Amino acid sequence: MFKFSDRSEQLLNTVHIDLNKLAHEVIKVSKVDFTITSALRTQQEQDKLVARGVSWNKNSLHVKGKAIDICPVINGQLDFEAESDLFYLVGLFDCKAKELGIKIRLGAFWDNPSIKQNRRTDGYHIQLE
Repeated sequence: MFKFSDRSEQLLNTVHIDLNKLAHEVIKVSKVDFTITSALRTQQEQDKLVARGVSWNKNSLHVKGKAIDICPVINGQLDFEAESDLFYLVGLFDCKAKELGIKIRLGAFWDNPSIKQNRRTDGYHIQLE
């Protein structure tokens, strides 16, 4: 069984209680360790990410405390290349959210036509609807 680091806990304490609860429920049952890499951001931080091309949404729900980014932790290290582990986690978030009655959108499966057209995905991103 895994648990969040102090840094992940601090980040989770900045977001909406439903998202915090969901992440804690997922880590309790996950067979893959993961960390929270981003949570609440200021508008200024978000604008800088957009300017750098790291994000494309000036109106990100990170600014409202309604989004987190996750990353698998493999052998004690962040692993942004661990696609199968990431998709396992995304599926687990989806299942747990449904169990808890929490409505989320997953960056791995954006359903916005303009994003599909641009082929943009963000597998690490989980947000409340």
